[in-house]
Formats: sequence, structure tokens, C-alpha cells
Amino acid sequence: MSTRFSTTIDDPATPRFLADLLKARDVTTIDGEAEVMPGVTLFPTPDHSPGQVSLQLEADEGPVVLAADALKTAREALSGIPDMEIDPQKRGRASIAEILRRGRTIVPGHFPTIHREVDGRLW
Repeated sequence: MSTRFSTTIDDPATPRFLADLLKARDVTTIDGEAEVMPGVTLFPTPDHSPGQVSLQLEADEGPVVLAADALKTAREALSGIPDMEIDPQKRGRASIAEILRRGRTIVPGHFPTIHREVDGRLW
């Protein structure tokens, strides 16, 4: 399924030439949350950019969240305050909270793996 792309003025983190790069490819856009393959859920985590997404992977030990730049460091996990929030709607705090709610194991963008106990403690 080919999809027409456009960039938006409120997304300074996305290069303006991205739409042209994607025009020649078979791409499916996702709005919101979606299971992209069995056991792998993509969900929106706007923060570092408005279109930021993270992945939740189902595992025997509990859900693993690949947070990328939506949760970059342990400091962000502990404070709930995002660094370098580029999203003009300032949804970074909500994205961090959602990542922490979903993941037992969290893989930040710029820090070693973080684990969350059932009682919410992080290590």
C-alpha cells in the first residue's frame, strides 16, 4: 500500500526531504497504536519529535519497551521530565509515564537497560 507523505511545519526534527525519499517506497502509515507483528506493538511516544514511536515486545519475563529517544536516560525515568523535548505540544512527560507503565524492562535510547519492579521501583 503506497501512502502519500507530507511533512508538517510543527515537526522541526523531521527533515523536509523525507517525504520525497518515501514517495518511491511501499509504506504503510500508522496513526496511533498497532500490533505490527505478533507480540510487537508500536505505540506513539511524542517527545524528542512529534512522530516518535516506541515498541512493546511481549516476553516471558514481562513486557520489554524499546523506548528510543522518548526515554533516553535513567534520569528521565526517575524524574519523569524529558530532556531535549522538541514536540511543540510538550507530550514528553506523558510519553515517559506510558513507557514506564508498559515496560518491565525498558531499553532507553542512551542508557543501559532499566528494570521496573511490580511495585514501580526502577533499577
